[in-house]
This record gives sequence, structure tokens and C-alpha cells, in this order.
Amino acid sequence: MMKNRIKALIITLAMMTVSASAVMPVYAGIVTNEKETDYVKETIVNYTSIFGEEMKIHVSADQDLSELLLRFDFYDDEVEVKVCRNEDGEYEVTDGSFFATDGKQAAEKAVKEGKWKNI
Repeated sequence: MMKNRIKALIITLAMMTVSASAVMPVYAGIVTNEKETDYVKETIVNYTSIFGEEMKIHVSADQDLSELLLRFDFYDDEVEVKVCRNEDGEYEVTDGSFFATDGKQAAEKAVKEGKWKNI
């Protein structure tokens, strides 16, 4: 388990970029300076990350699929990534920038599969 945490830390440090806009107050995984979203449906997506890790991602979404919350384990740490549809209709990670590529791809996969159930 310690070996996994060290591996995760090395990957995180190697890929992380820090900017003033990325530092936001967070409470229980939800950004506190934004409106709270009502997630009304959910699904599970089987996904292989850009690191080759196979994972199950729990995806919650609002009614029109414009905002999604992805939750998954990354080397024994629970991670939440918020993904929103921009004005061009494309999904982008708005919170959890370390997972920008995986978050976008997993969100797109969840929407494409369309296997939603109401919460």
C-alpha cells in the first residue's frame, strides 16, 4: 500500500502544475465558491486511465448532462473530478485539473453509453 502511495505521489508531482486559479477552497469535494449542483442521475463507467490503470468510475450528472461529478479510487485515495460542458458543447474538467484528460474522456464515455439511472 505504501508503494502505491509513493507511486501516486511521484506521478502527481511529475504531472502537476500549480496556478493561482487552481487553488480554491474545497469542502467535502465540492468547490465552495460555486453553486451546488443537483445531481439527479448516475452510472458506473469502466475506464482505463492514461496510466494504464483499470478503474470503475461512479458518475453523477444533472438533468441535462451539462455537469458531471466523477468519483473513483486512485492508488487508494478517493478522487472527485468535476466536468462541465462548455459553450461549444465539449466537456472540460473544471475541478480536479490533474485528471483533465481522464476526466474528460470518462465523462464523454458515460454520456455516450447512456446507461443512467435516477438517483
